[in-house]
Amino acid sequence: MARILAALSGGVDSSVAAALLKGGGHDVVGVSLQLSDESRGGAVSRCCSPEDLRDARRLCDHLAIPHYVVNEEEAFEREVVAPFVESYRAGRTPNPCVGCNSRLKFGTLLEIARSIGAGRVATGHYARRTGGGDEGPARILKGRDRAKDQSYFLFDLDEAQREAALFPLGEMTKEGVVATARRLGLPNAGKAESQDLCFLPGGDVAGFLEERLGPAAAGEVRHVDGRLLGRHEGRHGLTVGQRRGLGIPAKRPLYVLEMEEGGGAITVGEREHLFVREIAVSGARMHDPRLAGASFRASARIRHRHEGVPSDVTFLTESCLRVRFDEAQAAPTPGQALVLYEGDLVVGGGWIEPFRVGPEAPRPVDCAVTSAERA
Repeated sequence: MARILAALSGGVDSSVAAALLKGGGHDVVGVSLQLSDESRGGAVSRCCSPEDLRDARRLCDHLAIPHYVVNEEEAFEREVVAPFVESYRAGRTPNPCVGCNSRLKFGTLLEIARSIGAGRVATGHYARRTGGGDEGPARILKGRDRAKDQSYFLFDLDEAQREAALFPLGEMTKEGVVATARRLGLPNAGKAESQDLCFLPGGDVAGFLEERLGPAAAGEVRHVDGRLLGRHEGRHGLTVGQRRGLGIPAKRPLYVLEMEEGGGAITVGEREHLFVREIAVSGARMHDPRLAGASFRASARIRHRHEGVPSDVTFLTESCLRVRFDEAQAAPTPGQALVLYEGDLVVGGGWIEPFRVGPEAPRPVDCAVTSAERA
């Protein structure tokens, strides 16, 4: 059987993925990435902490497969944490999990896999893959368990990464994965999972940004119609669509609509002002080469839990899209990923650009940056 690198975080999902491959007769090599070290001042990390690494080692001992830990603290800081901070500074809301997948989990690990003679990189993602090899370009599909589907976070994988990707849990439900872990007697079968960002185990974005950027600067709060409503005391962690924490009294609830780059003014408005019909998307990566440069229809998801909306998609430049939703959508957030689907199939995606707001309707702004500048 083929040699496969299994990415192990110490959690139940990646453990079951490795166990299934081992049970299928494959030559499995477990690899964990050490992404931070609090003792040396690194970012606090829920994922791949010392405890997680110990759990991964115990799992590999249980399966009788080799286990290696690769220190990627510098790459994690450079490729994930620093862009996260800079994105917030620029008034965007980053999605670091996407970059972590393409640059580390399927970037660094694919290089390691090739160095040890492994042709595939297996992870515990709830997603599926089709195609590859003689069957044409490898493509990503939604996981069978819709509640756990993680295809949204995999849109930025390049063709080589998609070709090498293996998702043993793609046809399974979370309940089935936990049951399998217990049936196989895996040592971490009862381990709970967290929904927080791995380097923000408490979810305190504002505190983390203050630690990195210093105290947030005060600035103006203006209504979408131009009126000055007051001042904010600092906007660390604020995001488009947010309602609470503005400190501005009003007869009707106010929401963040736009944030000036560099920590300055915030534009707010009522709920009806959140709805946007058309946006620009930068850093486009298309999984179907036939669609590059074309105009086409697709279902667009503007955030992970978004159901998706039928949309018209047009290329403005080689890497910039204009997406027009059939129905206006609430708070598409600059810095977040927009992922395009045809049924279950990921056809591409990119990064939502800021849009201008006004009393009439939000208007899209053309792409101004490349995907390399995205968090």
